[in-house]
Amino acid sequence: MVRYITFKSIHDGVGAQVQDIFSILVFAKHYNLTYIYAPFKKIDHNMGNDSKWVFKWNQFFSLNKLGSAQTKLSFLRKLLTKKVVLSEQEIENFDINKYPENVIFICLNCHAFTEKKASFGDFVPIINEFRKCYGVSKYLKDAPSFSKSEINVAVHIRRGDALKFPERILPNSYFVKILDKEIKKLGQKKYKVFIFSEGSEDDFDEFKKFKNLVFKLDASPFSSFNYLVKSDILIISKSSFSFVAGILNKNRVVYAPFWHKPVSPRWTICDVI
Repeated sequence: MVRYITFKSIHDGVGAQVQDIFSILVFAKHYNLTYIYAPFKKIDHNMGNDSKWVFKWNQFFSLNKLGSAQTKLSFLRKLLTKKVVLSEQEIENFDINKYPENVIFICLNCHAFTEKKASFGDFVPIINEFRKCYGVSKYLKDAPSFSKSEINVAVHIRRGDALKFPERILPNSYFVKILDKEIKKLGQKKYKVFIFSEGSEDDFDEFKKFKNLVFKLDASPFSSFNYLVKSDILIISKSSFSFVAGILNKNRVVYAPFWHKPVSPRWTICDVI
């Protein structure tokens, strides 16, 4: 029996929406549902009023390579016997036997499953699929200016719109403590620290004690994201933007606990706040 599932794009940042799709794919894989690709339609934080903002992010992530991308959603809907918008409770207590064949489930996300029931084993195949998609497209992915002779440490410090939500903010002192620990582990190895955030360098005076420090403030989000993905050590914020970069990063990820749980046992869960 074939049952389908797709994503309903809403107003939110690109990180949050990619994470929504990730959760739907994990759910689909677990319950043997066929995922039907649906592009982003609206993406927040378009500070420059770029008319191609949504197009660029669709090309950048290349998620049209996921699932049954060749099937047109509009055409498929005409063939299906039933359309079901799943609630959070229905996702958490999902019983596939309640639904007929040729149904299509429409979801904003499946975090009720990924945060409460999914195992690391559920995440692995979807992480691999996401990495393949990201690697396929070279669109807006200029190579980071990393040196092969150094350990490249990327730090994402969420500021900007998050200042309205204190629970999402980690202080500079948190990141300094994490960097102190990570750099100590490197011993005599050379390193370079890249700070990705918004504001001015004066907002980050605490970091100026580190050698080989590079500020990437108010930089292109496409370039910044690719730096995070390609870094040797990635220190993430309570942010879907850097969380998704962590999913794609194949190296060391240092995770700050928040409402989205880690997707890999290889992630280092920080012990300082």
